[in-house]
Amino acid sequence: MGSAGAFARNKKYGNPMKNKITAKKANTSEKARLGAIASHKNNRMKKGQASRMGKNSRKFENKIASKLPYDIIFLPNEICDRVAIFNNKVLFIEIKREGEKLRPKQQQFKDLVGDDYIVVRK
Repeated sequence: MGSAGAFARNKKYGNPMKNKITAKKANTSEKARLGAIASHKNNRMKKGQASRMGKNSRKFENKIASKLPYDIIFLPNEICDRVAIFNNKVLFIEIKREGEKLRPKQQQFKDLVGDDYIVVRK
């Protein structure tokens, strides 16, 4: 064992290896957490900015989609609730309550797709 002075010094300053192993992880994650919080506070969007960005994005997408050479183009939210892949086949799943009917666009899509459009009723 070391002298009493060495023990007192280690007690005061701690074991440098122990501090590097245990405190470094906590310190790093704490700094990362604080950095994320600071970054979030500094980069907040102004009121309505996200909404405008979404509208501009949809406007751009609609402009491009209108020039595509297809007969019919459906928006994803118009046709189904879920899209699944089963046995290398794409399935479109619509979930409805008992007695609910498909909307006109959904019915049109179901007629075009056939058996790959599944209506689940609960």
